[in-house]
Amino acid sequence: MLIALKQKFAILQQIRNLKSELHVQLRKLEDDLIVSLEGNHKSEDLNLQNQEARCHSLITAIENDLTQYDLVMTHGSEAQKVIMLHNMEKNQNRYLEVMSEYKKDIRDVKIGLNINTRLTDLITELKRFGLINVTRTKHDFPSCHIITQSQQNVKAVFGSTGTPLKNRKAVKVSEFCVKVREDKISCHITDILTLQGAKHILVDRANSKIKVYGEHFQFQESRTIQENPWNACILKDSEIAVTVPNINTILVIGIGNKMRKIREIKTRLQCWGIAVVKDQLVITTYTNDSSVLILDMTGKEIRTVRPDNYQSEKLLSPWYANINKSETIIYVSYSYVNKMVAYNTSWNALFTYTNQDMNYAGGIDTDREGNIYLCGYNSYNVQQISADGNLIKTLITKREDKIKPRTLRFCRDLDRFIVAYYNCDIIEVYDMCD
Repeated sequence: MLIALKQKFAILQQIRNLKSELHVQLRKLEDDLIVSLEGNHKSEDLNLQNQEARCHSLITAIENDLTQYDLVMTHGSEAQKVIMLHNMEKNQNRYLEVMSEYKKDIRDVKIGLNINTRLTDLITELKRFGLINVTRTKHDFPSCHIITQSQQNVKAVFGSTGTPLKNRKAVKVSEFCVKVREDKISCHITDILTLQGAKHILVDRANSKIKVYGEHFQFQESRTIQENPWNACILKDSEIAVTVPNINTILVIGIGNKMRKIREIKTRLQCWGIAVVKDQLVITTYTNDSSVLILDMTGKEIRTVRPDNYQSEKLLSPWYANINKSETIIYVSYSYVNKMVAYNTSWNALFTYTNQDMNYAGGIDTDREGNIYLCGYNSYNVQQISADGNLIKTLITKREDKIKPRTLRFCRDLDRFIVAYYNCDIIEVYDMCD
């Protein structure tokens, strides 16, 4: 029975992964098409503006000639009138030639969409993702014998004593389900916050909710947020800031006895990742300009950190941002180029991390010793990185199951972290153990 359940959940995960891959590819195709549309529209619009400007210049010249003509014909001498008529005739011929040239350049512009016929054929023919098949074979039972089991003595270390964290391994100690009765679809936890009193805040982008869980991960409450929230940071123990990239908005939410919206901060660009550094907000814009914006607490832009300010090559799609425990280093993951950059608080780049086994860098956090933990979304893993930017080891890999780690967060004062996955209702809890 247990095996059948495992097979069922494995198939469900395969279906979700297939949907995820299709969504990613369709989103990329959509983005490419929109970029092409914007580029063509901008080019044609500029061309039309140039033609309009030329026509206005010609009209102005003709109107000036007519004004002079009226003045000379009304107040000029006979000789001035003759000269004016002669000039008007010459100008008329020149204007006709210019208009003839302009007419050659004028075109009716119609922008259309030619849909790839292979795509329309695929939509027509694709009736299902696949078929569920059940295969039954006779099971060969082994001869009975006594089985002895020995369990490794795994000791979780909490606080600031024990073996250095870089010499420990991550051991899964528990998991919990984050899908509640009101949720209509599978959860997509894109960020996790841990607060005083072992309270946990989860951002569920798929169901557009902020969810609160208690010390033992029991559900306490949720609040619906419009337009799919993404990331969050702690402003103070009673307030958090949540990014809503679809509407260029940061929501400030009170998290006392019951969650409540306090205010909104509008941003010029989309806001994805968010962190707080010295009473300033750091937001990433992902594919919208590929820059990092530094704001004051009212939303006023203080500085723009552009990719080419610090690197010879472009750093595209800044995604997640976080700060170390001592608040001296800011980490930004750049998903499309599989990199993470560490900046000091003056926004000078300290180092750039990349690794052949890290694909589509995502969520970031640090432990109490300064080690960095980075999610590889498309490489299905979590890597542990030293404070100076060198790979220590891969802690978690989900390659065989093709489950994509989205983000992770260390619990306060514990050598324990929580990992969330793409389109998955289950959150895993790991201890750093000897």
